[in-house]
Amino acid sequence: MSAARDVLETLPLLAGDLGNPALRERASLAALKAGLAFSNTKTALAHSISYEMTIHHGIPHGIACSFTLPMVLDLARGRDAVLARVFPCALHDADRFLARFLEGLGVRTEFASYGVGDDESRRMIEHALNGARTDCAMQHEGWPRLFAKCECRNRSGAGCCCPFALLKLRK
Repeated sequence: MSAARDVLETLPLLAGDLGNPALRERASLAALKAGLAFSNTKTALAHSISYEMTIHHGIPHGIACSFTLPMVLDLARGRDAVLARVFPCALHDADRFLARFLEGLGVRTEFASYGVGDDESRRMIEHALNGARTDCAMQHEGWPRLFAKCECRNRSGAGCCCPFALLKLRK
């Protein structure tokens, strides 16, 4: 949580003053903490998608990792109370806040902005959902429908505990 807050605070300042060693250090520490967090939790849907975006579309890794974060956040909203403490706005507005934040840094937040169509983006997301880097690495038939049954290790008891299994792609 502190990594996310640090990034939200530091990155815009650093973008305006790239030579500032104190801001670079703060951004580096935030990136390290974030990397440790998702490395240990395996909840890196956005990171899994980034591999294909970098390899097949030449998108720089950092951009490829970040542009889907508003979508991922939208999926996680309401499933993680910690998220409410990260953003300087109400949680129901956090995905829009994050999209504006990224776009303000020059990062487009839609697949189409990178030349990726609906079919390819669905395939990438499906592949990422079933990959080793996501916590809910299971096979769901009929993807991307709302899944009635989950075999995730972290079952909450009420439906699927993985917010990404509820993915509904916008048309």
